[in-house]
Amino acid sequence: MKKKWTLEEALKLKEEKKYKSWQELEQIYGKNIRRTYRRLKKRYPELNDNNVVDDSEIEELKVGLRKADWRKILSQGQMNAELNKEISGIKNEFVIDKYKDYPYPYFPVMFTADWHIGNTWADYEAFLQFMEFIITNQIKLSVVGDMIDNFILDNLKFPMLNTSLTPRQQKIALLNLLDELLRNDCLLNLCLGNHDLRSERAIGETIFSFFDLKVPVSHNRAVMELKFNGVSYKILEVHKALGFSIYNKLHAGQRELRWHHPDADVIVLAHKHTPAILHDYNFRKWQWIVMVGTFQKHSEYIYDYWDKAATIYNPIFLFGTKEKKIKLVEYFEDFKKFMKGEESE
Repeated sequence: MKKKWTLEEALKLKEEKKYKSWQELEQIYGKNIRRTYRRLKKRYPELNDNNVVDDSEIEELKVGLRKADWRKILSQGQMNAELNKEISGIKNEFVIDKYKDYPYPYFPVMFTADWHIGNTWADYEAFLQFMEFIITNQIKLSVVGDMIDNFILDNLKFPMLNTSLTPRQQKIALLNLLDELLRNDCLLNLCLGNHDLRSERAIGETIFSFFDLKVPVSHNRAVMELKFNGVSYKILEVHKALGFSIYNKLHAGQRELRWHHPDADVIVLAHKHTPAILHDYNFRKWQWIVMVGTFQKHSEYIYDYWDKAATIYNPIFLFGTKEKKIKLVEYFEDFKKFMKGEESE
């Protein structure tokens, strides 16, 4: 039977607690005395320490208070916040309409991610061929994260052993690559992934903090509206999306569609290195969900999670410029045939 504590007994326990340890009190009152005391404090307010400041203490506080206009401080905070947004260059929601007068019936956009430049296991030969194809055929490139491997100040040591280029070499190579894509008008936007953002977590800045690439740059997630004359498309890109299913590679994309962006025309995912694609009719419209592949074909990470090498997969979506229509081209040769008119619509 539980002991019924009176206020006097509870106050006595409070006094004992001042000069006895809980171990000593447990020997006297039993091992549950801590829990009992917490319960007694709820029942008897007298057990709680008196933290009320009297009038004389308030006057002392006023004497030592540094005078300042708190409204002015908060206004300054708002101004600093707006300035930080302006100079950061990060845009997670944006409209691209500079191609609204595109003269051809289809506007080609290739979605790609997980290049992992600098990783020992990246397929550099395939990547070079890929870039030559992009520039030669004037395809617009939309990058969904992890362009460089960028293991910097990482708490794991084994990734350093998989690095064939230093973080500095990776960044210089990437910036020059992006510069060439820009000069050839082949870069649509960048959505930074977890590897690209390692520098930000380590030192508070990324390489994109200091360069205006003249294209939208996003952190992990981008909501893009691609506009042509009379036609527009909503595209959601998420490098690392929430949600995982061993039975459905596109589970995270379907969650994004149902919960946040039911009006999206295309949802592009990355990070998992496991390509997948779905074309389905939802919310009174046809919609695409795609998981792009990777150029990092091998690594301890891949072998830890999958029983085979990852796959290079960079689908090309052809967006209609005169009427709302989306076509998918999965292979370079098929794209060449389509552009030559050898493939019937």
